Amino acid sequence: AEEYENLNTTVPSVQGKSVDEARDAMMKAGLSTRVVGDGDTVVAQNPLGGSTSPTNGTIVLYTTENYEPEKVTVPDLTNMSISGVTSTAASAGVNVEISGVVSGASGGISYYQEVEAGTQVDRGTVIRVNFRYTDSVE
Repeated sequence: AEEYENLNTTVPSVQGKSVDEARDAMMKAGLSTRVVGDGDTVVAQNPLGGSTSPTNGTIVLYTTENYEPEKVTVPDLTNMSISGVTSTAASAGVNVEISGVVSGASGGISYYQEVEAGTQVDRGTVIRVNFRYTDSVE
């Protein structure tokens, strides 16, 4: 179960910082960045500073005042392992917050996601996914 203990991290607040400072802060927190715009200063971010994101999640940094958030479609994240959920979410452009029971030899299986599949959200949005313990020997 130890490998699942550090799945989530707190997102640093980087609004008002230079893009380089913001990237450094995210890297130290174990997060990736995607910069949208051609400005030198971060004017907005998604997810917001202080919120929870998965370690290795991608934080979108906007650098122009009148930015249009990129929209992505939430995938179906149910009936998957943790690694399945995190890779599917990353491919779709969303982040996940892992919740529930994820211990045991087989980990857990996702059974609920906070935002319904097919919903349009801003790239980088964090979606809580609940897991329950499964024992492959029944």
